[in-house]
This record gives sequence, structure tokens and C-alpha cells, in this order.
Amino acid sequence: IKMLKAKSEIDLKNFQNGGVVTALLANAFEEGLIDGALVMMEDNWTLEPEPYLATSKEEVIKSSGSKYNWNVPILRALKEAVMDRKLRKIAVVGTPCVMDAIYQIMKSDNDLLKPFKDAIRLKIGLFCFETYDYDKMIKILKENNIEPWKVKKMEIEKGKLIIKLINGDTVKFNLKDVEHAMRMGCKSCWDFTGITSDISVGNV
Repeated sequence: IKMLKAKSEIDLKNFQNGGVVTALLANAFEEGLIDGALVMMEDNWTLEPEPYLATSKEEVIKSSGSKYNWNVPILRALKEAVMDRKLRKIAVVGTPCVMDAIYQIMKSDNDLLKPFKDAIRLKIGLFCFETYDYDKMIKILKENNIEPWKVKKMEIEKGKLIIKLINGDTVKFNLKDVEHAMRMGCKSCWDFTGITSDISVGNV
């Protein structure tokens, strides 16, 4: 295992942890290594997450930034990518649980999964301590007079959930104080780095 410190040279507005994942995907599109990338997007007004199929460098840049809220499976977009759009060189970006799901697809002998196995070319895992239930996190924000559309980005660092607002203010929560919003599966997760991915990225 080799660990590297990296930072993107692409000019990004919402990058996180150096924008490395965005830079990797952007370069992969430019080099023709991939024709699609499964990533997560958030609604700017509600912070509600949704799976997103990016098919260009520009669309990947638009989706940059970490997403800590969760209420939809990212692999929902895999059917659209392979069956509807007929893409054949797909990258998947996700937390360790997403990488494990991809691993199960890749090692399966089920003929129905073969088109997906053949199409997935790159798996980028994201270091992950925990993700949060969307509805519970929105409730926490509103209880603290934070409207979702005022949030610029979220980060987890040194035992704190850090919320940076568009106006430049920063609100910090101790992770123990928002633990009740953590998704149940995260409480028993065994994989921090996404060990079955091709490359893993994070700020630790």
C-alpha cells in the first residue's frame, strides 16, 4: 500500500481535501479512460443528495465536494449508465459500503450482472467515519437556525462536524452531539478506507 499527499491544480469552487477525486475523474475523461462516472450531487437549496451520472469533465467538476448526508443509493444510477446510456467505461466514486457493493457485483457469477461487471473500470473509495441520515441532519441544522441553502460545505475533522456557511461563518458540532443522526449501518462498519477499491482518497 502506498500513501500519497495530493492536491488538484483544477480551479474548483467546492473542492474538499484537495479536490483529488475530481481531478482524477476529470483527467480520466480527458484521456478517454472513462465515458461515465457515478458520483453524488446535492440540491443547492435543500442539501438533499442524489446519485448523479456524470458524462464529461465539466459535469464532474460541477459535482465536486464531499457529501455527508445520505438517503439514496448511489448505484441506482448504474442501471441508467449501462442499460439506458450504453456506457462501457464507468468510474464509481463512493464510501466503503458502496465499494463493497461493487466488489460483490464484480465477483458474482450471475449472468445478469455481467454487463455491469464489464462496464466498471475504476473504483474510487472515500475514507469514511460515518454518514448521516438526511432528515435527521436537516432537523439538527434547523434547530440551530441554519437553513440548508446557507450551507456551503461540511467537513469532519478532529472529532467535530464543521459546517461552513455561504456568508463565511463556521458552525462546529462535537461528533457525539450529532451521533443520533448517524446512519445505523455506520455504527457497525468494518471498513474505513474502502479496501476493495482501486484507489482510496481522504484527508486522514
